[in-house]
Amino acid sequence: MLFAALIDRLFQAKIYLKNRISTEPSLHKAWNARLETDLYGQRSQSETVNSTLKRKYGAFVRSRRWWKQFRELTIVCLIHNIDRSL
Repeated sequence: MLFAALIDRLFQAKIYLKNRISTEPSLHKAWNARLETDLYGQRSQSETVNSTLKRKYGAFVRSRRWWKQFRELTIVCLIHNIDRSL
């Protein structure tokens, strides 16, 4: 008797989970609703710039302290902008 009640309870839990998952909106739809269409194309532009900087000047920062890392990245960006303007 106890075993049958346990099986029945598990079956009800499985049906509950199946119904709950199918009635909730998917996370993918929720994520797409949050995207702003006018800003979406800018991600590819920033990824392109990041890739260019990594290829030209290396993929890692040599400095150990955070302010020196910031200074190094700022200098790399300045050099990249000067390089593009010439």
